[in-house]
Order: sequence, then C-alpha cells, then structure tokens
Amino acid sequence: MTNDPSITTTLNVTATEGDILDILVENQGRINYGSHINDSKGIVGNVTLAGGVLQSWNIYSLDLDAVINPSHGYHKNNKFKFKSIKNTDLQTPAFYSGTLSIDTVQDTFLNTKGWTKGQAYINGFNLGRYWPVVGPQVTLFVPASVLNTGDNNLIVFELENAPCSDDGYHGNRVWDDTCQFHFIDRPIINSTVSAVDDYYWMGKY
Repeated sequence: MTNDPSITTTLNVTATEGDILDILVENQGRINYGSHINDSKGIVGNVTLAGGVLQSWNIYSLDLDAVINPSHGYHKNNKFKFKSIKNTDLQTPAFYSGTLSIDTVQDTFLNTKGWTKGQAYINGFNLGRYWPVVGPQVTLFVPASVLNTGDNNLIVFELENAPCSDDGYHGNRVWDDTCQFHFIDRPIINSTVSAVDDYYWMGKY
C-alpha cells in the first residue's frame, strides 16, 4: 500500500481453472475540492490474468458488525470465530482481538506504533484508522465513555503487516511485546514524516 496515487501495484499470482480471486479494497477518503479533486483510489483499471480481462465480479461489503459488535449475536449464532494464524499469514489482512483490563475508567490513547495500517475498535466503538508508518498521527483517542471497569474488548483490523512472531511449537502463538497495543496517557500526533511524504502532501494541497 502506498499513499502515492501515481504508483500502480502489480501482483503475480498462480491460478488454475475454477479458482476464485478475492480482492480486498479499502474504502479511503478522497479530496473533494481544488485541482486534485480527481482523487482515484482502489481498482482504477482492468484486472487481468494471463492477458485476459477478468469480468463478472461480485462486489460486497465486509460485515464488520458481525466481528466487532457482540450485541449483533455473532457469539450466539457461532457465525464468526477468532482462530490462531500462521506466521505466513501476518502480512495479509486479518482481525486481531485482545483484552484491556482496568480498575479505573478514564480517557486514554491507543498507541499504534509498531503496527502498519488498519482500523481499531473497543467494545464495539470505532476508534478510527491508524497508519503510523506514514504519520504524523500515531495514537487514537479512547474516551472514558466507551470503557468499562474490568475487561474491555479491543479488536483491530490490520490490513498489511502485524508485528507478531510464532514460537514454532504445535502452531501455538506466543504474543510478545511487539504484538501488543499499549494505552498511554497522552497523544502522539506530531511524529516526523519523510521528506518524500512532505513533498507529496505539499504538492497535493
């Protein structure tokens, strides 16, 4: 994933007759004013395989409520379950679930440093998108009003690369400090961005 719209992504895949190709397209914001209003994102051209254009696509939205909001009954109906993943799956889009246990409810900030790009939810509340590798914002505000005394359910939808490791024994996952989110008492909203990104955004606006 890149934040430069002039770059086209090419991916080589191996397929046999009858295989189904799934493409996850992120719904990003777009510029709605000025000379750069034609701000194309996603699939902006043909998808081809061996020179042939693939057609007859089925387009649908991910049912995020079934994952992040227990009140919709996905536990009861057993339609969605979290499971362990292999090390090779860490660079593919996936949901990660964890628990924040607290004694006193207060405002806090979710520090996304170490992760790549995605969306975060706590107790079914959408905290927002994170993209710390681009910045400058690294933290997401977590208001006290969405937290509970005791256990709070954190779910993240990491789109690119999770900073996790595997112990290599029987497929069990060992979560070390690199595979965790930390909650801190102040925001990080002014991290340094690269000169390339500075030039791109200055030219964009």
